[in-house]
Amino acid sequence: MPYVRTRAIVLRCTAYSDSSQVAAVIAPDLGQVHVLAKGSRKPRKDGRTALDVLTHYDVVLSMRRSGHLHLLTEWSVREAFPILRSDPARFWAAWHAAEAALVSTSENPDDGPVHGALLKLLRAFQREEETWLALFRCLADILKATGHEPRTDRCAHCGKSLCGPTRFSPRIGGALCGDCVAADPAAIPVTRGAFAAMSRLAGTDAPAARLKLGRGQRAEIQRAFAEQIQYYLGRPLRTLRFVREAEAAKS
Repeated sequence: MPYVRTRAIVLRCTAYSDSSQVAAVIAPDLGQVHVLAKGSRKPRKDGRTALDVLTHYDVVLSMRRSGHLHLLTEWSVREAFPILRSDPARFWAAWHAAEAALVSTSENPDDGPVHGALLKLLRAFQREEETWLALFRCLADILKATGHEPRTDRCAHCGKSLCGPTRFSPRIGGALCGDCVAADPAAIPVTRGAFAAMSRLAGTDAPAARLKLGRGQRAEIQRAFAEQIQYYLGRPLRTLRFVREAEAAKS
């Protein structure tokens, strides 16, 4: 069995035995892989810590053939992001992004950029960047990496500049100008200002704090991302409700 040394963020852990776990991790060179981590439920005598979600590790994987669990033979914490354990709003936002990564990727190196998107989010939270902006930027990056990025700079139907009462259509592929809203009666209202913010979030690595959103724009962008993800996955992300509740409790 070949051994692979890489970096990985843990997306989900499930108990396998009293001492071991099955984990889903995302790695920059592998995409999402499922591993059996023996002895990972509690600290070990050799100093190795228990495996934990939303943590960035240096890992060694013993790769098995397709359809079988790979073995996680070594792991050491690279970045732990302690702020997530003390800030419920950022914790649930990170979980929301992790769920998006979990359900939209597979064991495919082409999905490796999702690791970078999630890592950028976790580091932004550790720097205490604004929660919603950092989350929106991460979701935009995940959609782009998985081929589901909506067009927000121009009309996705006719290609012209946005004008009039604009709407958002996941089915057509993004923004609709006032002349094209009839192309999808199910499209939701999103203002040009919100579309401009979405374009900026998708097109820059600058700190999200440089972009200012009003409460209304934030709600529009949140709904647009939720609709886009639900359209391609066939169901909403379960964690969105907890993100909203945590943010409301913080306000």
